[in-house]
Amino acid sequence: MNRRDFLKLSAAAGLYFPFSKFAQRLPQAANSNQPNFLILVFDTFTARHVSLYGYQRKTTPNLERIAKRANVYRRHYAASSHTKPSTSSLLTGVYPWSHRALTYYTPLMDFFTNNNLFSLMPPQYYKFAFTHNTFVTNILRQFEDHIDYIKPMAELALFNPNEFQNIFQNDKRLGFYSSKRWRDDYISRSSSLYINPLAKAFIGLQASAVQKKYKDDYPLGLSDNLEGYLYKLEDATNWMMADLPNQPAPFLGYIHVLPPHETYQPRADFLGRFNEDGFHLTEKPPHFFTEGREQKALEQQAQLYDEYIALVDSEIGRLYDSLEKNGALENTYLIITSDHGQSFERGIHGHGQPVLYETNIHIPLIIHAPHQTEGREIFTPTSIVDIAPTLLLLAGQPAPTWSEGSPLPQLGGEEKEARLIYTMENTRNYKLKPLINGTFTALQYPYKLITYKGYQGFDGIDELYHLEQDPEELENIAPKRADLVQMLKNELDKARAAAEKVYLKK
Repeated sequence: MNRRDFLKLSAAAGLYFPFSKFAQRLPQAANSNQPNFLILVFDTFTARHVSLYGYQRKTTPNLERIAKRANVYRRHYAASSHTKPSTSSLLTGVYPWSHRALTYYTPLMDFFTNNNLFSLMPPQYYKFAFTHNTFVTNILRQFEDHIDYIKPMAELALFNPNEFQNIFQNDKRLGFYSSKRWRDDYISRSSSLYINPLAKAFIGLQASAVQKKYKDDYPLGLSDNLEGYLYKLEDATNWMMADLPNQPAPFLGYIHVLPPHETYQPRADFLGRFNEDGFHLTEKPPHFFTEGREQKALEQQAQLYDEYIALVDSEIGRLYDSLEKNGALENTYLIITSDHGQSFERGIHGHGQPVLYETNIHIPLIIHAPHQTEGREIFTPTSIVDIAPTLLLLAGQPAPTWSEGSPLPQLGGEEKEARLIYTMENTRNYKLKPLINGTFTALQYPYKLITYKGYQGFDGIDELYHLEQDPEELENIAPKRADLVQMLKNELDKARAAAEKVYLKK
């Protein structure tokens, strides 16, 4: 009988164990020959602001230290500029045009409910997950039949707005919307117009009290997520430091934290760290999707972001040192990466606009293998869709035939310099319709095509960049290389059509 069957039987018999505590009491597998996998995803973490990847500010000294004993993938790319589609690609090994979780709230195609990294791992693997991100929670819930334990977000929160839902006994609908979305306009949907402002104010006061308590450590406030939870990254680190050495082996752990996602909340000892460094971002002309932000404002946001990254890097170092000291890394692959990047250029801040420049899609990937003592740099282009087939291969499982990713070089895969990889932004497209709206990239290093489809006034615009000669993507050479543009567009359309033929056949 496996662990999952035992727990279900226990529940049927009326037994109750707090799962997080019970999981810690399960014995380690004796002399397991199969490795553990710990995936750490830091949301909205662009490689373009990581000093390990050449950024001028010293944002990641701990990653640089870890890299001396790890594989560093220098040209690693997200599948999308949004969390839901790109994280879905990480956990399935297919691009968004296959899993179809294109928008914030749409689920993956039903096929992937039982065909994902968790479900395909050998049955002896213990699988657990945690996230601060509501959209990632939705993905994990779709896979939950194959995950032994999903740690509740509230257990690592300093403020949980859902605790106040039951206060409003006479208006359950109000309580729900107040607690789930007390900061925004969802509350306006409630039927109780007179109690609405009172509920919102009450929950806001509770949150303010928590913020005040931590004001000295976090002068700009605690981090929060879309649901109004307040948290510290350090608490997630502390939980991993305490619990990971006690997890049943072999295990697959997926931890997806929000920092350094905006809003940027560096701790006091990181706030202002780069005030006097004299660094300036490369100024670039506005894009046709510009938000109209001025360069000075973008640089101010970028500095806060960099200081937040420095905090993230400090926590990565603290976790790494702890796991190494207590032996938890001896048989564990540690994967440090992100879901997508962040822009501070062309009048745009964030990742909400349909642009796919390097700042938005070039992300870190650092993998420390068991007993690895030397660093290796891999320059062949890789994609987030490569992670699932790589881990399955390392666990002794063949990659599924439908996977669009390949095992990573140095971890069972080959270096393919001429390989084509893709990124897309399709939040304006219908889930079950061909992708006629959105932005797409086709990368065959050093050339990168960006093509815009379905935008009123901007349909059919193409941009082509030579990333070695023009890493800042300032010179669009598409007019000079029409032949290359057409070849890349043909390959892009062919790959998209092949996926749609399979997954949209009904």
